[in-house]
This record gives sequence, C-alpha cells and structure tokens, in this order.
Amino acid sequence: MNFKKLALAAFVALVGTQVFAQDYNVQFSGTTEQVKVKNLNTNEEKTLEATGVLVLKDLENGIAENAAKSLNIYPNPTSGSTTVSFNNPEPGSVNMQISSIDGRMVASFKQEIPQGEVLFNVNGLAKGSYVFGVYNNKQLAGSGKLSVIGETLGSPEISLLSTAGSLKSGLALAANIEMQYKTGDKLQFTTTSGTSTTVLEEVFTASKTLAFEFASIISTDKSSQEPGLSITLTGEGFGTDANAVEVKFGSTLASVSSANNTQVVCQVPTLAAGAVDITLSVDGRTAIYTGFSVAEPAPDVYTVEFTGTTEQITVKNINTSVEKTLMSSDVLMLNLTSKSANSNVGMDYNAGDKIQFTSTSETSTTVIEEVFTSSKSINFSFASIISTDL
Repeated sequence: MNFKKLALAAFVALVGTQVFAQDYNVQFSGTTEQVKVKNLNTNEEKTLEATGVLVLKDLENGIAENAAKSLNIYPNPTSGSTTVSFNNPEPGSVNMQISSIDGRMVASFKQEIPQGEVLFNVNGLAKGSYVFGVYNNKQLAGSGKLSVIGETLGSPEISLLSTAGSLKSGLALAANIEMQYKTGDKLQFTTTSGTSTTVLEEVFTASKTLAFEFASIISTDKSSQEPGLSITLTGEGFGTDANAVEVKFGSTLASVSSANNTQVVCQVPTLAAGAVDITLSVDGRTAIYTGFSVAEPAPDVYTVEFTGTTEQITVKNINTSVEKTLMSSDVLMLNLTSKSANSNVGMDYNAGDKIQFTSTSETSTTVIEEVFTSSKSINFSFASIISTDL
C-alpha cells in the first residue's frame, strides 16, 4: 500500500471512529420571504432567505468540529444529489475527496480556487455511508459524513457550482446559515407574506423541510358594525376548530361563534367608534385586516317632539296599527330595543316602520308620515281658508 493510500485509510479511520455531532439541515417551503429563526432556549437569532438552508450544529455530543473545518452537507441523508459548501481559508489548490466507510476513494476533485465560500454538487453515490475531506494546499480544510439512503444512477461525480464572487450560469446560490443547537432546543421560525404572518416552533431530531401555510382575511360581510353584533370574516387558512381561532379588534379579544377553513363568525367587542384592525390567529398563523370600522351603537329609543300646533296629536304606526293620542307638549318615545314598552307616550318601533301623525286646528287638519332613523321634531303647518269673494 503506497503512502497516499495509507494517509487515506488513516483519515477515514479517524473520521469514522469519531462520534460526529449530529447536524440537522432545515429547509423551507410555502414562502418566498425571509425567515427569522430564534432558539427559544438560548435566544440566539438568525435571518435567512427562504431559499437558504439553516444548518443546526449540534455540539452537545462527541468532538466539536472547528467552525473553519466544518462542511455543510445538505440534504443529509440524501436519496440523490447533495450540495457541499465550506469556507476556503486561503486561495490555492483545493482537493475534495469522497471515500466509502471502508476506505475506498469513490470520487475526487482538484482545482485552483480563490478564498471564500465554495459550493460543490455531488451525485451518483450508491446507497451507503461516505466520508468527505476537503484539502487546501494539502491541509485539511473541512470534513464530514454523508448517508445515501436511496439507489442512484450513474457514477460518483463532484462538480464545482460556485466560488466566492462567481456562480455558474443558471444556478442560484442559496445562502446557508449555521446555528448552534443542543438536543431538545426549541426553535421558532417566523415569516411574513403581505399582512399575514406564520410562526412555527419545532424541536429537531432529524433534518427536515418546514412548510409554511398562511391565513389571510380577504373580506368582511360588513365594513362597519356596532358592538355586540356579529360579522363574518372570509378568507383562507382559518382551520375548522372555533376554539383554536382567536380574533382581536385592536387589542380587544372578540367572541368567536363558528369557524371553518374559509369563514369565521365573531362578535364585535365593546369599543369606541372608529377604524380598527382585525387580527386573526390560529395554529401559529396570523392575519390582519385593515378595512373595518366599529359603528356608533344604535340608540334604544328615538324621541319625537312637536311644534306648530297646540292641539292633540293622533299617532298611528301604519305597520302595526297601534294608535295613540298625545298632547302637543308630550314627547313620543319610539322604543327600538325594549319591546312591549308601550305607554301613554311610548310606542314600540321596528326599523322601517312608518308613523302617521294627525293634528287638527279648528277646521284645518294636517297629516304627516315619517320613517325614523333618528330622533327628530315634527313641525305641523296648517292650511286655512279665510274668506270667499261671495
């Protein structure tokens, strides 16, 4: 066995017998926006592009690898091709070698490469475990292990995708970011699309792809509604459990009476009249709607006063045929909410009812009909015949 084979065998033995920290690769789907990541146990925060890869470096077990000598290999495990990236410490001859776990070299690549981030693509590896070594000017610059869990076609091949400041035509370099991770740490992932935000929390035991789903409020059945009455929110991503849906008008919680994936019915809480944002939250998804206003509460009664007459006034609800006689000095109370509250000066009133008012002054009679939407004063004026020419 020559010197190169002995060196390779020694490297594989060293790498193969080390207890490697378990690194997890996290990728994203369902969003094109940036993803904010927070380790809820350590409060460390990172931000990366949706096309990027979060590399969780688990340093809790085994020998911690120097960050300058760590290879980011993703996906890992893989059932096809995989991408390898590392930080080349200085310009020079870079040699990447892939060996089977029993020490056989299965692929290699050598080229002059500038300092900085380097990205390789590897494919054609048969099912099994492999050891990766990257050398710069014959010094070890990075190492790692890869598991291939599916059969692949073709021969093992390493190709250079990019070096610092350059990228092969037609390829997009997805930024990858490292974060330290210990077994059991909970990570929080937040991304926003328009006025919708989704927050996911995850404890990792393997590499995975996180799929973001968004809730969105497209419309409400009423642009304005008074407190205590219901409105319907229409959109998507609401789920089907009304108990899991939280709706707030500003910072005030609303009561949710029903929910399905596209509609939520809730009651407007007691708030001052004016514009207010509606926020819907369900299973880590949050949507905000900005086109709603709280209406002034409807009055309990309309008051009706009379001018222009000193005589009695006959009042008749044309819709219900209820009839009353009032003095001109009386104030008629049209009861909107407290029904069966008829009195000498009170009358039940439903929206849209037409009220007829009749008053007579000597030989002149005036009749006025009115549909009420607010309190008002009824002014009687009379026609009179004073004389004839004969």
